[in-house]
Amino acid sequence: MNDLHLLVLLQQWEEFSKQAATQPETWVQQSVQSIVDPLQFAYHLNRGVNDALLTLLHLVKSHLDT
Repeated sequence: MNDLHLLVLLQQWEEFSKQAATQPETWVQQSVQSIVDPLQFAYHLNRGVNDALLTLLHLVKSHLDT
């Protein structure tokens, strides 16, 4: 009987992981979006290396201007 319980849990986990992988913005991302540091580009959608480099250059230039 315990084997069947494990099988059901695995099936539910598979369905959950498929939904999480196919949805562009999951509930986890929505819930932590307000507390994530804006400089942590890995946790924001549609942001990449270019965004990080441009932000770094802007911060350096702003610091040198002051």
